[in-house]
Amino acid sequence: MTNEDTKDTEAFAFALRYPAENGLNLGANQISDISALSPLTNLECLALEDNQISDIAPLVSNVGLNDGDGIDLRDNPLSPESLRTYIPQLQARGVEVLFTVPEVCGDQDGDGAVTILDAIIDLQIITGAVEPTPLQLILSDVDGDAEITVLDVVRVLQHLVGISHITDCGPPAEQ
Repeated sequence: MTNEDTKDTEAFAFALRYPAENGLNLGANQISDISALSPLTNLECLALEDNQISDIAPLVSNVGLNDGDGIDLRDNPLSPESLRTYIPQLQARGVEVLFTVPEVCGDQDGDGAVTILDAIIDLQIITGAVEPTPLQLILSDVDGDAEITVLDVVRVLQHLVGISHITDCGPPAEQ
């Protein structure tokens, strides 16, 4: 199964879970500003994939988005604040959020690069000093074993000194 097949299968399964009468499909429209969606409190399914959306604060402001609702934000250039703050807030309210993980695996602090600070954050996650967000769990798993361990920290440190390079993160895609 190709990556595109997986994306199509996920989109189809997502569409089946939500009734069309309370949904809005705005996918692939080059939309960047979604502030008009904030007052639409009856939405249950919102398809916003493949746009130019970076700030999803208006979705958090929409008090109608709650348990059992779904939002598809895949293939948007989501801001670090959207990824690290707003998506976890929506998920905490029970909203299913589909999104694309950024390209910088291992980058825990959102500065766009893997640094020693990212290894320190990984260690804090491992020791329980920091409660990771769902995104941090994906970005921390640089060895692809679906767990955050010292081996992930070692891979980050090896990357920093040039012994190896981080090429992917999160658990491997299901075949």
